[in-house]
Amino acid sequence: MKEKNQKINDVSNTAEGIRVEYGALRKQISYTDNVCVIIMGFILTASVTLASIAIKDLNLIIISLISPLWFIGFLYFTEKRFIILKTAYYIGSVLEERHSGLGWETWHCTKDPVFRRVDPYHIEATISAIAIIGSSLFIAYIINWDFHNLLLLTLFTITIVFLILLIINIKAYGKALNLLSTQKISGISRDGYYPPKNNIKGTKKEK
Repeated sequence: MKEKNQKINDVSNTAEGIRVEYGALRKQISYTDNVCVIIMGFILTASVTLASIAIKDLNLIIISLISPLWFIGFLYFTEKRFIILKTAYYIGSVLEERHSGLGWETWHCTKDPVFRRVDPYHIEATISAIAIIGSSLFIAYIINWDFHNLLLLTLFTITIVFLILLIINIKAYGKALNLLSTQKISGISRDGYYPPKNNIKGTKKEK
């Protein structure tokens, strides 16, 4: 048991553990982002296929599937994008604070407002909104705006719930982005230079 505790408290092992965790979390961010891109491609392909089949025969049931498909997709994108932001914040505020030489996430987040013009989540939310609102309005037009139609009422209910969630999540996402872009990590100068630091738990200060 003593050997195990000694290994955990060893400075070199602590540093190595931080680097391993850092690399794993960076891979997690990349993997999650790639999954969102793949899911977006799948939903777009499915939507185009459904639309092409439905418009040919004016099958309202098939067209109506587009709305819940994008609604579920939007919820998935929202969950994954917030996971990315939370992971990035943990890397920048915890891991990079404990180990010199790890500064990419903090630099990337603080410089992001300068270089980024369009955020992936905003693109996903916009496409979801166009698909959900557009499909609902199309069906409403086909059935002459008959609001007694159960299918139309269902789609409009989905649309209203989507718009409420969209507003809430876009505001929350903006706050999270602002938190990332303004996070201040000790030891980081304005030009992004990371001076050497030796603040890993268990290290000895030089006399």
